Amino acid sequence: MTPTQCKAARRRLAWSIEELAHRAMRSHTVVGEFERGKKPGSAAVLASLCCAFAEAGVDAEAMLKVRTAVMNGILAADHTTAEPFARRPFRRAA
Repeated sequence: MTPTQCKAARRRLAWSIEELAHRAMRSHTVVGEFERGKKPGSAAVLASLCCAFAEAGVDAEAMLKVRTAVMNGILAADHTTAEPFARRPFRRAA
């Protein structure tokens, strides 16, 4: 997930940075710095954010695939958006 995708998904859910941080069990400082691009997200932070978004019905797995493509130089970072990551119905595992 890129910082832009994180911010767009958070806004789409109408969450504040504090709300996302609470749901991801991270500090609001870490989430805010990641969204602003001041610090890269560690694997643990990205996993926490993806879990929080997934629980809200956002396709976080697709966000991670885009992040991997950006890191591998397959996709330019400025061409990523959160549009493909619209909310989907959330289904709990049985």
